Amino acid sequence: MQGRTNCRKDEAERLNYATLLEIDQELNILQNRIKKLEFYVAQLEKKQAEVIRKYYFEEKTWPEIQYALFQQSLCDILLCNAGFLYRTAPG
Repeated sequence: MQGRTNCRKDEAERLNYATLLEIDQELNILQNRIKKLEFYVAQLEKKQAEVIRKYYFEEKTWPEIQYALFQQSLCDILLCNAGFLYRTAPG
């Protein structure tokens, strides 16, 4: 009886170890793919890269991305206008 229990335990440990190695291999493959994707995204224009990162890597929704880009554009416009007003102010 003890022999069968040890045999089952050894078999379970062997299967667990094999599964762990398989998961580690898959994880390594995925990490390499992510690095490659990040490299390619970095080659894009700033806005395009930002949208892709937010959607695919940060898992933001399209409305969230649109809102964030709208806020950023609005801030850029306001800062630009503030600079223009400062340069053209009398005195």
